Amino acid sequence: MCQVSDNISDNKRFAQALSEMTGQSVEKVTEDLKRDFYLSSDEAVAYGLIDRVLTPKKGADAIVKESPSFGTFGEVQGSGFGVEQPGQFDEYGDPVEGFNGPP
Repeated sequence: MCQVSDNISDNKRFAQALSEMTGQSVEKVTEDLKRDFYLSSDEAVAYGLIDRVLTPKKGADAIVKESPSFGTFGEVQGSGFGVEQPGQFDEYGDPVEGFNGPP
């Protein structure tokens, strides 16, 4: 029975903290937490969960790479992990065919 009361107490603290962070009433946050609650990026801004939405840069100076698991990011050269070797990627950030790794 202690675990149930701990969960209820945790839920109330979480709703109170979200209310303070978002500017929404505790009642509204508590009601929203009772069910799956999905928001678009613009709705999350309006709700107060995030400050703004970041979008990739447009233009010739931005190198954009699309990743099926992470979406599109501006100014990405290579995978972003570890040290990139020259010749690994072309000017668009795509892997160069025939590149077998560091010499």
